Amino acid sequence: WHADTLRVDFVLFVTDPNAVEGGEFQYFNGTVAEVAELKKQGAPLPAEQIVSPELPGPGYAVLQQGNMVVHRAKGLDAPGERITLVNGYVPADLSYPDFTRFDQLFLADPKHVATSEYTRHTAWMARERLRGMIENTPYGEDRDAFASDLEGIANALQTAAKNIRDADTATMEHFGDG
Repeated sequence: WHADTLRVDFVLFVTDPNAVEGGEFQYFNGTVAEVAELKKQGAPLPAEQIVSPELPGPGYAVLQQGNMVVHRAKGLDAPGERITLVNGYVPADLSYPDFTRFDQLFLADPKHVATSEYTRHTAWMARERLRGMIENTPYGEDRDAFASDLEGIANALQTAAKNIRDADTATMEHFGDG
């Protein structure tokens, strides 16, 4: 059981989820905080709050608020092939916080891919924020506000650089199998 490291993502079922034994996609009908508390207590997730949506076949997807939905793919009960594609999105309005967790992506994906994609993601967000400032900054005398806007972008870039450097110290965060 885990929550994803992105604000919005989808899980696309490339192979037919009905052609294998087991391996169901499941989500917990509750909050991340509830699951964390249950884990802390050593208690299993209540069966009545576990949902296994029926998926008609390959090409169907589940869209979710990734960092807020605890979910899993159950283990297969027999040998088989299960392929999913997970794609992540950020809001077009970049004033919303970015919940991307590079430390977790670095542990889950090939390191060279995770590092390159996170670098592109961070650079793209900074570029778009700078573009907004270039196109929309009015004439004014509020130097503190202008400086704060620039510092916000600089801080986001510095945080990303630190995240990249410190990725080797991370541990995978999940809620176990129960």
